[in-house]
Amino acid sequence: MKKTEYDYIIIGGGVAGLCAAIHLGELGVRSLIIEAGEYPAQKVCGEFLSPEALPILRRWGICPVEIEEAVFHVGNDALRYHFPSPAGGLSHLVLDPELVKRAEKATFLTNTRVLHFEPGLAGHRLELSNGTTLHVPNVIIATGRLPYLSQQPPKLPYRGIKAHFAHVETRGALNMFFFEKGYLGISPIEEGKCNVAALVRAETWEQWNRSGNGVEALLNTHPQIKALLSKGTLLFADWMTTPAPAFGMKHPPDWPHVYFVGDAAATIPPVTGNGLTLAIKSGMLAAEYAVRRDFQGFKKRWRQENRRLLFWGQVLHAAALHSSGQRAVCYLGRCFPSLLHPLYYLTR
Repeated sequence: MKKTEYDYIIIGGGVAGLCAAIHLGELGVRSLIIEAGEYPAQKVCGEFLSPEALPILRRWGICPVEIEEAVFHVGNDALRYHFPSPAGGLSHLVLDPELVKRAEKATFLTNTRVLHFEPGLAGHRLELSNGTTLHVPNVIIATGRLPYLSQQPPKLPYRGIKAHFAHVETRGALNMFFFEKGYLGISPIEEGKCNVAALVRAETWEQWNRSGNGVEALLNTHPQIKALLSKGTLLFADWMTTPAPAFGMKHPPDWPHVYFVGDAAATIPPVTGNGLTLAIKSGMLAAEYAVRRDFQGFKKRWRQENRRLLFWGQVLHAAALHSSGQRAVCYLGRCFPSLLHPLYYLTR
């Protein structure tokens, strides 16, 4: 068994893991990131950064494309919402490598998986796919793909779909389209491009594919989707699709000096636009508590800060999947615009 020179190992080099590494570096601590893939990599994601994330990223010299408003399309109705401060858009192809650059005190081990993880009071034992076995006192887990989860197969009730387009006129706004059993967002990212990402109930996606082409059926759910994208150029060879899990708070094991962040701790519905921000903030929070060696304090604070927004995120998501809920929210927002800010802050 090799005793690593690092006191902090981060399993998973996505946004949450990278932000944990950056903040550990700011606190004067070196870390080792174990990442199963490599950089850069596409991910099925809305690539939308809510306003709370932008000051953090700008402090690190990362400047997403600013998005000042959202337009919600329900049938023939459209509801505009001006964000309290600008949100942002940035693809993972740009954001992730930029975060890697800022993690100056981290060492990266890419294309490497954790085959076995054995927690312990005296330290944690990790067996890696490269044949190395490590022993480390503190671990931040930023991935759900660990061996212990194989006994608890996740529920995958949704399908995520994504593509990038050029030459689509978004006018600097996030456009959200709602239809029965799903929703789709078109948001600006770097270099005048846009990200198109959708979430659909798995059975709906399967039905579409049985009847023909799933992507074509998705684009036909709202006339304005096809009208917008028909003027653009698809930048992918084909659309990306992946199964997506159920949303909400997860219940990871209560292991000593192990900190679960990002999707390993919870998944928030994409309709909130808060997924990347939650990953950023949870990674930074874990770094602070890991340096203090206060894993119980981290778990308590994380739950205190996020239980409410996860609850309201699921409520909003449930409304977004059904035409009656979509129409109700649109009607209330149009008739009582003063309700939009409180509704927005329920998931912040």
